[in-house]
Amino acid sequence: MDLLLRGVAIVLASLILILFLLSMARTTLLNRRSRDPLLTLVTRFVHGIVKLLARNRRSNEGVASVTVWYLPLFMLTIILTWFLVVLVAFAILYWESGAEQTLGAALVSSGSALTTLGFDTPATIQGEIIAIAEGIFGLMIIIFLFSFVPGYQSTMLARDVRTDWLYTRVGSAPTAVNILLWLHQNTADFWTAWEDWFRQIKATHVLAPEVIYTPSGFANESWVICSQALLDAAALYIATTDDRATAAAHLCMQAGGTAMEEVSVTVGFVPERLPSPTAGPTEAQFAAGVEQLKAAGNPVMRNSVEAWAQFSALRATYAGPLRYIAEQTLTRSYPDFGDF
Repeated sequence: MDLLLRGVAIVLASLILILFLLSMARTTLLNRRSRDPLLTLVTRFVHGIVKLLARNRRSNEGVASVTVWYLPLFMLTIILTWFLVVLVAFAILYWESGAEQTLGAALVSSGSALTTLGFDTPATIQGEIIAIAEGIFGLMIIIFLFSFVPGYQSTMLARDVRTDWLYTRVGSAPTAVNILLWLHQNTADFWTAWEDWFRQIKATHVLAPEVIYTPSGFANESWVICSQALLDAAALYIATTDDRATAAAHLCMQAGGTAMEEVSVTVGFVPERLPSPTAGPTEAQFAAGVEQLKAAGNPVMRNSVEAWAQFSALRATYAGPLRYIAEQTLTRSYPDFGDF
């Protein structure tokens, strides 16, 4: 009976360590994020805490003062979770091997090896071998902390610098109309540059969902609102401009729509379960925006009815995922998400 119990203990400890190794590999090494039970648990736990603390904040700045702690809290929680998982697994091995006679003593020895302090290494060959192996696991967790945090920070910096670029040019409330009014007076390769930005968002935020919830380092700026304004601008430009001049805008919108869909799925959006119709500009708001463009000299090639129909069809391809991302990141927009 004792032999059977120890056999079960070995299998259990092995499964726990495999769970840890898979979790760390999915977080740090794989170039495609797959669902992981530990990461999912930690993400939901941290998101729930942040959402609870931020629910009464009514401005972007107020929400950001809370959500800015998302990444530090996530990092601390995932490291503690990994630490506890490995601690328990090796404690079972210490006890099963006979290096320690009680689970309490096994936990202390496990903590000694995992923290690489070595203050309570069992004085047996099997105990010392297990301690060496556990020390390697402890070093892996430490390496993760010091190696991958700078990577997350670089991802957010690249995203926020481009976001700030847009806010600087179109003002504190980016809208589709403001973007096109600015674009009319500038000859920069606008759509291609923002297509690259969307592709970067897709590549980084799907692999590191914790970055999705982390707000911009610049006050009162939001990458979610920036995405909405850019996609609306591309849709508006395509709907009102001659087909021959909209190829770059089409590519930008396609890249942006795909990025928003994949990011939203990463944080739990189910495309088949579309929410109620998303808030957005009315036909009257659309017509007013088109008149602003005409007044500024923008070449509006289509009649308003035809343009509104195409704009609505284009917006339907990205509005649902983008609305979901806004809800999950507690984004407060200017003044309502989807306004023109």
